[in-house]
Amino acid sequence: MGTGADTIIVHGLDVTYHERVDRQRGYAVIPITGINATITGAKHGMTDTSALVLRAHATAFGTASVSLFLRTVVSDTTDRFEIEASVGPMPFAAINAATGPLLDIRATEGRIDSLVYRMTADDRRASGMVRMNHRGLKLASGGRKSGESGNQIESALLNALVRKTSRNKIGNARDGRFAFERRRDRAIFNYLWSGLREGVKAELLPEALTK
Repeated sequence: MGTGADTIIVHGLDVTYHERVDRQRGYAVIPITGINATITGAKHGMTDTSALVLRAHATAFGTASVSLFLRTVVSDTTDRFEIEASVGPMPFAAINAATGPLLDIRATEGRIDSLVYRMTADDRRASGMVRMNHRGLKLASGGRKSGESGNQIESALLNALVRKTSRNKIGNARDGRFAFERRRDRAIFNYLWSGLREGVKAELLPEALTK
């Protein structure tokens, strides 16, 4: 920041993000490829109130298109930023690599047609929403062989609880709203990923199960 560069362009960047809850579970893997981005306002310093803006496009989980808009002000000492992102069509099963090690749940059927993600955050706390159009979701419990009776019972309970549609009772889109404290020992991508994860959970599950 403050170097005098008016515009920064990123082209063809590939990133693989790893996250884990504890040592025993191993890492969740989130691949993001073909990142093309433009950052404007990077030249602004701590006395400038103009905005720094990031616009990016990429592919996640092999085939899903992703776009992201981020706005922040360099002089804001709280590190406040706003994002709006969208994710294109993808099968639910494509995110098993990311959710399995964290949740012990995997998707066996279903498709995400579209997903919109909005978050406002600073260096302490974030809030926002996820609006997802999905269909045909079916889940299975992890951790044991699929033929075991315990696994079958858990899977049946999961599918009885998960919301089968992205619409509410009157036919409107259901928003998964979230608010949480930032883990300040983690990187910014963890912050973004945590908001998306909490929003998806809030959209898919009854409120009592998202705590």
